[in-house]
Amino acid sequence: METAATITRLSPFWILSVIAIVLFLTLAGPVSAGPTPTFSSILPTTGPTTGGTAITIIGTNLTGTTVVTLGGSAATGISVVNDSAVSATTPPDAAGAVWVNLTTPNGTVNAANAFTYQVPATVAITIVNSTQTLTLTQGKTVTDTNISLLVTSSAAFSVTVADNTLRPSNCQGYMGNYSGSYVAYPLNTNLIYPLGLSGTTTGTVTAHTVTSPVSTAQTLYTGSAAVNGVKLPLTITQQVGYSDRILRGSNIYRIDLIFTIAAS
Repeated sequence: METAATITRLSPFWILSVIAIVLFLTLAGPVSAGPTPTFSSILPTTGPTTGGTAITIIGTNLTGTTVVTLGGSAATGISVVNDSAVSATTPPDAAGAVWVNLTTPNGTVNAANAFTYQVPATVAITIVNSTQTLTLTQGKTVTDTNISLLVTSSAAFSVTVADNTLRPSNCQGYMGNYSGSYVAYPLNTNLIYPLGLSGTTTGTVTAHTVTSPVSTAQTLYTGSAAVNGVKLPLTITQQVGYSDRILRGSNIYRIDLIFTIAAS
């Protein structure tokens, strides 16, 4: 019995193509990835457990970062600033230090305990005797110490004061255009001198000088430690000039200020 054999003949073109491909792969070697990313620092290093902290991660070879996680949870708003910086917003997490991880096309970089979640500070402020009034006498300076602030904070804090620009026309603010401020009676009684306000240093709470006039809030008190229901005294003064419009007897004087507390 004869056995038939099939012989396939390759054209010279295909033989040369195969040889060229083999030579290219041999000379070029394996395809290498880009430079590996590295982590240097993160700013800030702390934030509240509620998340929402804007962070910037510093390192190298960060171009193309697609994923940033803190404690295993994905950050939002990832933006590659440049090859050395990536910005993002932290997710919520429990209190404590967590890992920060970045994923790029050329690998992942991990930083142990690089960011610490903290329980947000609680603050509260109440104005005691907020409806207090002053009795004005022409040519005299009157002083009132009946108003105070009742403050609670679980951390260091600051208290600022600002003029309420939406106050009624018969209220005098501490900051702003004093030539247009009025007493309650008689109406349209202009006061040349601005309202004076000062605090008193108490324990770990320091009083700061507030000057007039200013267009933005000023710091009145700072506390270096937590406090619980501490009363911070206020001294309010008002000078009434002889050149002010005539005051008919005793005139009740209303003030309208905004006090704000924040953890620091």
